[in-house]
Amino acid sequence: RGRYAHTSVVYNNKIYVFGGMSISGSAGSCLNSIEIYDSNKNTWTTAPYTLSDYRARHCSVLINNIVYIFSGLNINSGPVSSCEKINLSSDNPVAVSCSSMKLERDSACATVLNGMIYIYGGNGPGSIIESNEYYNPSIDAWNYLNVAPMNNKYGLYSDGNACVVLNGKIYLIANLFATSTLNEVYDPSTNTWSVISTMNERRRQHAACVAVNGKIFAIGGTNLNTAGYLNSIEYYTPEN
Repeated sequence: RGRYAHTSVVYNNKIYVFGGMSISGSAGSCLNSIEIYDSNKNTWTTAPYTLSDYRARHCSVLINNIVYIFSGLNINSGPVSSCEKINLSSDNPVAVSCSSMKLERDSACATVLNGMIYIYGGNGPGSIIESNEYYNPSIDAWNYLNVAPMNNKYGLYSDGNACVVLNGKIYLIANLFATSTLNEVYDPSTNTWSVISTMNERRRQHAACVAVNGKIFAIGGTNLNTAGYLNSIEYYTPEN
């Protein structure tokens, strides 16, 4: 089924696609369906199970065999704080509710570091969220990240940034509303944010931002100065 504003994870040579917004039928309707691509068979199937909530512009991360799906937008109620998990190794996978986040938010970005799930910024009811949260799966609890504010509070909307983990640190790449190409890094060992080198392009909507061989690559997106689409690629090498 055609969809956008969805998320995906890779597990056991399969791609799992969660929720999103429908582009057929009722325009702008959120989905709770899950589709699975089997790379060995080159086939797509609809999972016999669904998400507990209809959601788009959400986050999903994989820890071992369990995928966590949280935050997002429900077209009827706005940003949501709910969280659910699915054990993909189970013979009968089913979505199970987890503790909710402290704040409702959609269009946030999230990543995993040292077994913890971190979520940054996003769009709350009527405003951009400046706070960050982390989730401890072992005790099923969300808490605010007790850290000094980021240097660029306007870079907290995931339409303009991406999270990448490299060498035990979390990098936020690019932003939506700032007048510069400011990027930042969070170091959990010191619990601090630091500004890093800026990008050459002021880009957003670059869903492809990955760490490979010690470098961070930002691929494509749109240019905030020209409103044009980008086919350029940049990479950043952190200091040792």
